Amino acid sequence: MKNYFVFAALMVMLLSIGCQSKVDGTALADEVCDCRMKTKGMQRQDPERKKIWLECSKIQGENFVKLKNDKPAEEAYNKKLNECLQEVMNAMPK
Repeated sequence: MKNYFVFAALMVMLLSIGCQSKVDGTALADEVCDCRMKTKGMQRQDPERKKIWLECSKIQGENFVKLKNDKPAEEAYNKKLNECLQEVMNAMPK
């Protein structure tokens, strides 16, 4: 009886490992990008902008960790973030 329990536990663990979903780097980058877009058009010295920027940086770091060991998703993430950052920077008042 004990052997059946061990076998069942091992099967559940193996199935749960195999069923992990693939991380979407573009979707994670979109989350960060949406956050950064809140600062679009704000002055660099604006305290609210700095607060939002720090929150976005935290989200960016958390999302990057989710991409660990997934090179294609990481590349999609970085590409999308670079495009977004460029758009936000171009919209800043000079």
